[in-house]
Amino acid sequence: MNSPRNSVGFVGIVFITLLMTACQPAVQFSTPYPTITITFSQTTPPHITPTSADTPTVIPSPISTPTLTSTLQPPLIQHEWWPERVMVSLKAVPGDGGYLTAIYPPQFILYADGSMFATRFIEDGQNYRGQLFFKKVGRKEICQNLNTLDQIGFLNYDPLSYQFPGGRPNTMGGDGVAIRVNAWEALDGAYYALPIYLDNELTNKLSSFSKFPGDGLPVILPALRTAYYFLSEYSMDEFELYTPDRLAVWIQPLDQDSISYVESEGGAKEWRLKTPSFANMFAKIDYDNYPYEHYLVLTDEEAVKVYRFLGGTFGEDIYYELKSNGEKKYFTLFARPVLPYELPGKQIPAPNSTKPNFKLICYPSDGVLPIPTPSIP
Repeated sequence: MNSPRNSVGFVGIVFITLLMTACQPAVQFSTPYPTITITFSQTTPPHITPTSADTPTVIPSPISTPTLTSTLQPPLIQHEWWPERVMVSLKAVPGDGGYLTAIYPPQFILYADGSMFATRFIEDGQNYRGQLFFKKVGRKEICQNLNTLDQIGFLNYDPLSYQFPGGRPNTMGGDGVAIRVNAWEALDGAYYALPIYLDNELTNKLSSFSKFPGDGLPVILPALRTAYYFLSEYSMDEFELYTPDRLAVWIQPLDQDSISYVESEGGAKEWRLKTPSFANMFAKIDYDNYPYEHYLVLTDEEAVKVYRFLGGTFGEDIYYELKSNGEKKYFTLFARPVLPYELPGKQIPAPNSTKPNFKLICYPSDGVLPIPTPSIP
């Protein structure tokens, strides 16, 4: 399998995307249903800068002595505090035209109740589809994650240190990432185009296309670099594919020009479900939702039924619904699982979510977790 990062033409694609994405339509045309070949990968989709190479190397390297930061971290000590609902999260931040980036679930999230979710992507023809994985962990593993972030120095990291000498980046419009941690120390920061700038080879090539060659590359301290690798390439051991009880559905009808193109290319899939039908879902969409278009949240059996029809994956596709008179109605569809305590496209936890009503205690004896070997050179 040839991932975008390994493709010779990827640099050109990224460069063109950075300059022209905002002018392109949101829809992407897919191969006809049901021809889907799925191979597991940790590659991210075109709307999110890829963070892993093809067949990524994720080799645990246990750390007993903290050596991953520019300065030695003090030894772990016991901490006791009232936790927040979200303990740790990594989420993509959209760049220019990043419509899908804005509504994708987080790449990684850990809740105070031990619910842990990770998003990975699979290659489907020329497109990429998301899969959401889940596992439940106990107090010790929650603390192992927080202890690891402590020992790589990230709990003392200042997000304002991610600066660009010269005042601005030498690329424009790229997706970034946001990392939130609520441990005994809390921080929340957004890092413009971090996955791009962690790839030295790609950064050097992009620099040659820069409209602002005098501007600088960001200051990426070891604590930020290692924290990003730790979360973005988190070990998938014991994770299982998640079946949601809530599914957010974005639907838009196609205009005539798009329909003509789709019909000429044969790129639409048939919506074979009678319930829910596209017409019924579209009629229920809340048009007051802004700015991430309009969506409907399916629940319980309906959510499970639609998600199974989609093959337990999510992404953007074009479907047609065949009417009794033989007429075809075309729609674009993006559907993805809704996480606990979430409003799609908005903050997690959702406003008015109650805070956990227990104290969390972490001990040095809980230990730390292995740090994946970075797949980005």
